[in-house]
Amino acid sequence: MKTTIFKCFTFVVLLLSQYISYSQTIRTVGNTGANYSTLKAAFDDINAGTITGDIVLQVIANTTETVGPVVLYQSGSTNALNSNYNSVLIYPTSAGLSISGSLNSAIVSLNEADNVTIDGRVNQTGTTPSLTIENTNNANGASAIWLGNHAESNTIKYCNIKACNTSPTSGIIHFTTSIAGSGNGNSNNTIEYNNISGTSNADNGRSNNAIYSAGTAGSLNSNNLIRNNNFFNHHRLSVSSNAIHVAANSPNWIISGNSFYETAAITVTNNTATNKRDYMIFINANTSGGSIISSNFIGGRGPECSGLAYTVAGSPSQYNFRPIYVNTGNTAITTIENNIIRNISLSNINSTQTGENIRVFTGIDSYRSNVNINKNQIGSNSGNSSIVVSVAAGTASHQYITAGITNDPPFYQGQITISNNIIGSIDAINTTTNGRHDFYGIYETLALSTNYGTNFQITGNIIGGTTANSIRAPRTDNTDNSASTIVAGIHLRGAANFTIANNTVRNIRQQSTGSGAIVYGLFTSAASPHTIDGNEIYNITSAGTNSTPSTQGIRLQGQTTGQVHVRNNIVLPKFRTTD
Repeated sequence: MKTTIFKCFTFVVLLLSQYISYSQTIRTVGNTGANYSTLKAAFDDINAGTITGDIVLQVIANTTETVGPVVLYQSGSTNALNSNYNSVLIYPTSAGLSISGSLNSAIVSLNEADNVTIDGRVNQTGTTPSLTIENTNNANGASAIWLGNHAESNTIKYCNIKACNTSPTSGIIHFTTSIAGSGNGNSNNTIEYNNISGTSNADNGRSNNAIYSAGTAGSLNSNNLIRNNNFFNHHRLSVSSNAIHVAANSPNWIISGNSFYETAAITVTNNTATNKRDYMIFINANTSGGSIISSNFIGGRGPECSGLAYTVAGSPSQYNFRPIYVNTGNTAITTIENNIIRNISLSNINSTQTGENIRVFTGIDSYRSNVNINKNQIGSNSGNSSIVVSVAAGTASHQYITAGITNDPPFYQGQITISNNIIGSIDAINTTTNGRHDFYGIYETLALSTNYGTNFQITGNIIGGTTANSIRAPRTDNTDNSASTIVAGIHLRGAANFTIANNTVRNIRQQSTGSGAIVYGLFTSAASPHTIDGNEIYNITSAGTNSTPSTQGIRLQGQTTGQVHVRNNIVLPKFRTTD
């Protein structure tokens, strides 16, 4: 009997201790009728240890944050020695609520804080974002959400997140630095199912970056997950800007299932000082490799490239639009796969930049990086004009480029795979008769004289859709352009160990009547051993007037070292036909 009583007593004690350990502390936040009139007041009490345990903050009315920073510290940290919490959960109890202010800091700052969840759904149910976190201050330090000094395992989901700071090294959501060598940086955080935008459609209502990360050597911002968000109306109109900018010391992110779009046509303004570059996903540091960029949608005026085209017009001095751009150096392989880039119109971009290789549009751009670029769709496999790039190249000194995928080869022994991508339904337009507007499906841009042993595989890609003249360059509305334009399905210039196999190049129309105008199915001038095997090239046509063939299926040029194997290819071009 005593044994039975003792066991029951032990069970009750354990049950009570577990209940006490995980009991919730619930408080309300709002400008009327709440325990706290501001989020800052609630955070201050958590930092002071006034409320402890598993804390729930219910937002029952709007709050206006007038004093910053609105900061939550790590439980028991040197900044909050008396704090003692396991987790913090924040959610609204009704639709249409906001936590807002105009601060030269963040509306929500997580400084070392871990295990914080902001869930913007009403009572954490459904799929509708019902909580807005907004900072209307456009100073450099103004963000909506800030994560710094080892903030880990936090989740921000189902919120409308808005800010408009003007710093190139900050963002609407800002992952910043940590104390070097003292564990992880701002890592293992999740940003999902949010609407992320500027505060207005004006230039000063937009942000240089929607998400920005720059970590610390020895305390990396790693393994963060950015998924299933809508990024829209955030790009600045006058300066270079990005949706997601992963800078130094930020490896191994997953960026998946997001949509990037503008809800209306935008006009970029003239900027004579710098090249205006707009990127959607930009990973730019040799300490930030190993990420996965997958299943994102870029283009259109709504989620998943829906609605009218993503339309940009204007007269910048220099302009480049690259939906995905990685520059990660000789680090872990970055994977870019299953992304869709379509429903885009760059309308009559009037740039004064001169010189060669001015890349106005590149769907996916890799610069000296180890990458796998697989199963992406740039444009469409059917129809015409899924992507339209129109430039006003006024003189012969203008040489613009539109490309599906480009790669600058590394100065080291690297690994590059470009496979099973679809590139089609693209028009490269020149609205004048003098300058060039070239098109390349897959373009290896830098003519290296030294083979560093890079293993470069280009296999199974389809360039040109099923529709006649799927790719047209330079396309004009009424007449062929007279410049000496180059159009190529695959164009390789560097020194590497190439394998170009089982690709299909088809339905490409080179519409320039210039004497040097030419279309290539496949062109290589690589001074290194390579293999060209099992490719199919057909229905590529040119209006060029050169005495040499203006349509060439496979062109080999300049091989000086090693063997070139050309075998099992099928080439069925049409010469100088008209539409």
